[in-house]
Amino acid sequence: MFKSLFKDSFIEVNKVEVFSGFPYLMTYIVRSMYHFIILPAAWSRIRLFTMAKLHSLQNRLDTFLILNPGEFVLFPAYGKHYFIESPPVCSIYIADRLKPLYLLPDDAELKNRKEKLAQVIEEVQGRGGYVFGDLSKGGRRATEAEFEALKGFQKDGIPVGLAKCSRCGFYQGTCLDPSPIFSGLVMKVYCRCENDNRCARCGQPLYQFKLNANYFKEADGNIWHVPGFSGLSHVCPDLMKEESSN
Repeated sequence: MFKSLFKDSFIEVNKVEVFSGFPYLMTYIVRSMYHFIILPAAWSRIRLFTMAKLHSLQNRLDTFLILNPGEFVLFPAYGKHYFIESPPVCSIYIADRLKPLYLLPDDAELKNRKEKLAQVIEEVQGRGGYVFGDLSKGGRRATEAEFEALKGFQKDGIPVGLAKCSRCGFYQGTCLDPSPIFSGLVMKVYCRCENDNRCARCGQPLYQFKLNANYFKEADGNIWHVPGFSGLSHVCPDLMKEESSN
């Protein structure tokens, strides 16, 4: 296991290998993939909690505040935060993609912990492989009553259960997936107006559609899934201008 190469960078908590560069944020991207933001050790608990809460509210992704070897707090994408026994299992580490809400100091102590994480990330990326989102698109098997209520198509060929949003023109609702691959599965579909995944730094959408969710593409009549890592390509407008001017 690659973590054995970085014994000083990990501790074991309830049989879960935990990165030891406390404190930091872990943001859920897709299964086993988390985005890390190393936080200043000198920050007060109030400021650490505030940042974690605001990140979860803006990103609308489950956010974990890892305080120390014995304190871990989950800030759900929706709902109230609470302490947990151990952080989630992580096998794919990412950093410097989701921008922090607050400007972080560039001191030696913080830099040292970031370099430890960078070594882990480099090792993981060096192993290659592919990352997938939810291959089931979050679908579930329809009950008998749901199947009867949602089977078939409307006059315009749109699956029963979907309605066009008057604001953005995309469909929303719950339906049976029209694809034979996902036959009999109930799918939740979101329009563009329901995209609430925002960058904590600039407040702009992380992607054009809601992350780890589905949208209906009228052009091909299919339901498409948007994996969480789609939001990692976001660049804040002002940073984009800086890059284009260099």
